[in-house]
Amino acid sequence: MKLAIVGATLLMLCSIIAAAQDGEALVLRSCEGDVTITDNLLCVRGYEFEPVACVNSNLVCLRTADGSAEATLDLSKADTLCLTIKEGDVDMRMKCCWKRVLRGNIPLIENVQDKADAPRQLRSMIHRELGTLARN
Repeated sequence: MKLAIVGATLLMLCSIIAAAQDGEALVLRSCEGDVTITDNLLCVRGYEFEPVACVNSNLVCLRTADGSAEATLDLSKADTLCLTIKEGDVDMRMKCCWKRVLRGNIPLIENVQDKADAPRQLRSMIHRELGTLARN
């Protein structure tokens, strides 16, 4: 039984990894605007953020190349992701539910058979795109 569960989990991860390797950016669709994640870069509203730290695999700290703005991507919630952008005295918050994490126009949650495990798998995919896996 345990081997069947491990095998099914590996199969799901392989399908998600295959989807991640097709060259299209990850898109976090939010009511406040789309967030695009590509190789080590998070782009939103004209900002281009690079990861600078990762805390407990749940909080990714980002900064623009010129240091004019900072952001945190909170991946800890079971139902939503939250991006907070800080520029000077201005704070902006964007929320996105896991079912609105896309590769191109395809929701990635459709590739996950175990919906309860989807946030963990999508979290791992975001870390791979941002290059923050080694910083966990």
